[in-house]
Amino acid sequence: DNWGPEQDVLYAMWGRLRTGNVWDENVLDGSMLKFVWANPASDNDYFEFTPADPAFDNSQAESQLSSIRAVPNPYFGKSAYELNQFEHIVKFTNLPTKCTVRIFNLAGDMVRTLEKDDETTSILEWDLFNQSDIPVASGFYIYHVEAPNIGSIYGKMAIFLEKERLNTF
Repeated sequence: DNWGPEQDVLYAMWGRLRTGNVWDENVLDGSMLKFVWANPASDNDYFEFTPADPAFDNSQAESQLSSIRAVPNPYFGKSAYELNQFEHIVKFTNLPTKCTVRIFNLAGDMVRTLEKDDETTSILEWDLFNQSDIPVASGFYIYHVEAPNIGSIYGKMAIFLEKERLNTF
């Protein structure tokens, strides 16, 4: 029933060789494909597109909170994000434009507060230091992401730091 001029497809293409024509060698190597239109566009044709303004949907933003992750999780001494042995990085991904990430230990003590107010990325990095710029210990941590006018979510992560080894003594 969905065939011919009444079909729901905007464009469709079937490749076939017309009788009497020969495949051009450019088509065979994939570098050229010619389209022949029944009603070609002319220089006088004018097209105007007016997209709708973006609309903020709070319910959709709330549903996206469940996709927030701490990566890598668990953190086993190093990650692909680190450039040297002294750098430790855990990233929070899929964050909203503006939010606060609070990290707690299992005793409920706040370890670190991170703020994000950046429209260009949905990622926030944590250098595995606490509020006093001291490296955190290996263990389990709880993070709380709070986004104004959207909601909040809790997550857990495990951090296992390697034994620190210095290159010089």
